[in-house]
Amino acid sequence: MKFKRVIPRTALALIAFVLLNSLLTPVYSQSKEKTYLLGSLSTFVKPLIEKKKLKENQFVINVSDEKSYTINITANTSKPDAYYLFGNAEGLNIATFFLKGDNSAIEGKLLDHDNKLAYYIYTNGSKEVEVKEVDIHKEVCVMDGSWLISNNEGKAASIKNTENRAQIVVPQLESFPGAKGVMYLDFDGEYVSGGEWGTIDAQAAQYSEADIEKVFYIIAEDFAPYNVNVTTKRDVYDNANVRSKQMIIFNETYPQDGGVAQFNTFNNQKEEPCWVKTIGLIDSVWLAANVGSHEAGHTLGLIHDGTTQGAEYWLGHEDYNIVMGRCNRRYVQWGKGEYQNANNSEDDLRIIDQNNASYRTDDHGNDESGSTTLVFDEGTGEVKEDDNYGIIEQREDKDYFKMELGTGSLDLKIRPADKYEQSPNLDIQARLLDVSGAEVAKSDPDGFAAATLNENITKSGTYYLEIDGVGFGDPLTTGYTDYASLGQFFVSGTVPSNTTAGVNDKELTGVKVSPNPANNVLNINLSISANEHKVTIYNYLGAVIQREVMHTGATHLALNISNIASGMYFVRVSNSEKNNAIFKMIKK
Repeated sequence: MKFKRVIPRTALALIAFVLLNSLLTPVYSQSKEKTYLLGSLSTFVKPLIEKKKLKENQFVINVSDEKSYTINITANTSKPDAYYLFGNAEGLNIATFFLKGDNSAIEGKLLDHDNKLAYYIYTNGSKEVEVKEVDIHKEVCVMDGSWLISNNEGKAASIKNTENRAQIVVPQLESFPGAKGVMYLDFDGEYVSGGEWGTIDAQAAQYSEADIEKVFYIIAEDFAPYNVNVTTKRDVYDNANVRSKQMIIFNETYPQDGGVAQFNTFNNQKEEPCWVKTIGLIDSVWLAANVGSHEAGHTLGLIHDGTTQGAEYWLGHEDYNIVMGRCNRRYVQWGKGEYQNANNSEDDLRIIDQNNASYRTDDHGNDESGSTTLVFDEGTGEVKEDDNYGIIEQREDKDYFKMELGTGSLDLKIRPADKYEQSPNLDIQARLLDVSGAEVAKSDPDGFAAATLNENITKSGTYYLEIDGVGFGDPLTTGYTDYASLGQFFVSGTVPSNTTAGVNDKELTGVKVSPNPANNVLNINLSISANEHKVTIYNYLGAVIQREVMHTGATHLALNISNIASGMYFVRVSNSEKNNAIFKMIKK
């Protein structure tokens, strides 16, 4: 695949060099800045064709009566009915020019980082070409990356894509197979040309399989509340809807340091990648993952979170920061400007939701009436994570599990997605409630630790486990609110089984699921069916992918799974007597 866009490399250290894709943003058409006429479309583009014919690599563009730039052309594929040109402004460290279009319209940008100037070039309704100065802070951001410097000796290599791909083994991972949106993590090198990036021959990231899995896991957790599949599978990206996908290239070549992205590319039919450099300033895998989520945030329309004191990026406090801030702390979440001296109160979560990456469907009810039955072994009372997990998708979400308990010791652990120290986003509060909803026990550990409930149950009967995402401390000093306390949780431990009540979850026998692996149809067969059965398919994160009902008397169900993406799933068959059978299923 050919991508697009290039920014020249210089000695200036960058941590987040973000090119905003704002060509179609209404605010610019409403700008009070004066426009400067460059002539008709035909007279403006004619010299570009001539330059190519004569193999000339320089031209001058006026941006006002007083100011002009000399552009050194590095790529020009213009022809009589289609135009493309990329170049750098002479005499400046970082200044790029880009133009593309056809005989009906053109668009382009000139970005002068040295003087903090930016210009938007476009065709008006009269087919005249105009240039207009716009706010460079809405186009490009440059961060001082000195806090990351540990090894700046990495050299950008010019290695062809086929050679790059042979250097590393990329584990094939998916966080939410079949999801509407796709966030593709590319680690094996990429050759990008023909657009606003210019030409970049990106060298593969020298990551181990374990490193790649860590980056994947951290970013997947950042997007766990959403209908987005974070994946390392290229075919999943290639087959995704162009209005709901983004490629993030982890490489050793580009940009000079840190990360770079354009705004709103996830949902604008432009297959434009964003970038994370894994050497130089980026000196750890988890920090590269944070920068990856940061750049992905820009592609979903998010801007930086800074301070009213002039800092473009909030520095955070203690071990905490936010994704669209400097994102160099151990724990990061999405933000809403709830810290001290915040200059941006945009609702990150809402913007992502509205940018063709909607929230997932709630997987467990928010109160007792919608609760999910906790699965445990009737004989031993063992509670396994594989059977009891979920996602807190939104700030108002709470997940409830129902339990029929006997007397004795209850010991439960409810952990976030803490496979790595830096991966959790969910600060868990867990409560044990009795049948009336009264609190029996509560666990609210500091930070992103697992919640634990240890209680001696003295009265058998119905109880509920409530799981909620909460904040910590004072967000204006060293804490954070519950705004983005979202993500996965897993329940394990033991409970006192109520063997006399006859209503505990227990194994449902006489169930067969075939074939496995399956292709388009999954057959569910029961040896006997005296009542209604529910069939639910979950992905490995616990999200419900598909639900079907086998009505009373039915002993066979041919389940159409053709729309489910390839991968591993769990199939649960349950009846009204709270008997369950759970199977692992591989979809081809």
